[in-house]
Amino acid sequence: MDFMVELQKCSSDGGFNIKKVYLSFQPQYPKVPWKHLTMGARQLPRHKFILWLAIRQRLATVDRLEKWGINVPKDCVLCSMEVTETLAYLFFECSYARHIWTSLLRWMGESRQPKAWNEEVNWMSKRSRGNRAKAEVLAWLFDATVYHI
Repeated sequence: MDFMVELQKCSSDGGFNIKKVYLSFQPQYPKVPWKHLTMGARQLPRHKFILWLAIRQRLATVDRLEKWGINVPKDCVLCSMEVTETLAYLFFECSYARHIWTSLLRWMGESRQPKAWNEEVNWMSKRSRGNRAKAEVLAWLFDATVYHI
């Protein structure tokens, strides 16, 4: 029954259009504001993939490994603090990671302190839109920072 409804919608202007039919059966995924961070042409594929995992909160952090039953040391390997490594801690509560990202922001002429992970992703999503050279470099630096941390 749904098939017939879709066909009627696609041919309502008097002619049958196979492209409209095809597109009507494609899944509609929600648009995400961080698309520009992971889909840029100049970013390295491995950087984009790790950033995509981080944004989707799928990185193998200590807290996730513990949920899977894997015992690993809890201390942060970057700053040696006795804090359970979570995604939020790594990006950018950890003093080492915060220092790196702050230094890169300062180098790019941005006078701001890193915020919580979700806020940083939202800020970067807005800041990296467009084809301006500075926006592209900033997106590349963010991808590379997340990858290397």
